[in-house]
Amino acid sequence: MNNNDIVVHRKVRWFYGWNIVGVGFFSQMFAVGLSSGSFSVFVLPLQEELNTSRFAINLVHSFLFLGMVILAPFVQFIISKTSLKSCLLIGIGSLCTGLVLMSFANNVNQVVLIYATLIAAGTTFAGTIPSSTLVVNWFSRLRGRAMGISTAGASMGSFLAPPVAAFLIVYAGWRDTYMALGVICAVILLPAIWLVIVARPEDVGLHADGDASAAEENSKSTDASLALSALEILSHRAYWIVAILTGFGITIQKGVLVNLVPLAVESGYQTMSGAYLVSALTACMIVGKIFIGAAADRVKSSLLFFVALFLCALGVGVIALSANYTMMLCGSILMGVGSGGFFPLLGIIIGENFPRAMFAKVMGLLMPAIYLITIPGAPIAGYLYDQTGSYSLALWVFAIGLLLAAVGALAVRKKY
Repeated sequence: MNNNDIVVHRKVRWFYGWNIVGVGFFSQMFAVGLSSGSFSVFVLPLQEELNTSRFAINLVHSFLFLGMVILAPFVQFIISKTSLKSCLLIGIGSLCTGLVLMSFANNVNQVVLIYATLIAAGTTFAGTIPSSTLVVNWFSRLRGRAMGISTAGASMGSFLAPPVAAFLIVYAGWRDTYMALGVICAVILLPAIWLVIVARPEDVGLHADGDASAAEENSKSTDASLALSALEILSHRAYWIVAILTGFGITIQKGVLVNLVPLAVESGYQTMSGAYLVSALTACMIVGKIFIGAAADRVKSSLLFFVALFLCALGVGVIALSANYTMMLCGSILMGVGSGGFFPLLGIIIGENFPRAMFAKVMGLLMPAIYLITIPGAPIAGYLYDQTGSYSLALWVFAIGLLLAAVGALAVRKKY
């Protein structure tokens, strides 16, 4: 079945773009949930069986992001040479292959290799860049709402994956858990992508948001895109503001998220209790993404970035104040709502400042910068833990860093 086989009637009230948002939601749910979202649950089993340090296992997570740094610029190449649909299929195929191979890993070097290549390719080619590109193609007036829903899939994956993985690990072991997750992902997502994805509304006789005015606006922006080079994109102020604020926020969010289960276990709670903390954080990210995404259509992006970063700082501080489970839960909720806004704001600001046809190229250049900034988060937490025997110092360093970033976001007074 190809794009021409899809028949969309103008008189049908349901706009086909929401089908695209739905598949983008599930693609990010699996791509992020099964790569970084569930990793915290595997930290202790991998460390025990592979007989390595906490720092080494946390480093695996950083190599995942390093692989994404290298692969992100190739998203636009794959899209231009094949299609958005092919990019998503390649991503899910790589992710599922990597998960299956993890069930056979015997040492930390093999784990690093799998996460840095196949799983990184899955997260990159089926994650934020292609899914957000689809939203920008299909929506203009309702872009904030659509972007919030689409990116909420990543948080939903990180919400569902930890307890599911923790349950499977208890009853089947971590190897069979990796195998099962890979097979389930392939069975559900590959057919959905193949049957539903259409790159642009014009391909099926529709316009962005379902009306002609949005299409005319996007048509003009497409012509303007021809003058933009990679150097012009890299010199754009919006590029660096988004890269620094988003990258720094995600660095700390990941540093906390990856270590939440070990923190809970070492505070006297069960692994499943730690998994619930991860799920609470990621569930609140869904709320944050939807509400902050919708608010971005009316509120200045700089103010929303301040709110998001401040809530994250408050959440980390609450977790650092006490090892009490209720406090950890409250801190996780605050972090979730705040960090939920990062990715919708990222896509919205890029969509505001660059033409539609340039979105995938800009994101392909932007995500490596964000991922590079993100890499140190988990290893810093692991290193400070190894040195002090506690996560307390790491948490306070993270909270102070987020407060400084929030002040920096507030200093940006206008759109770029």
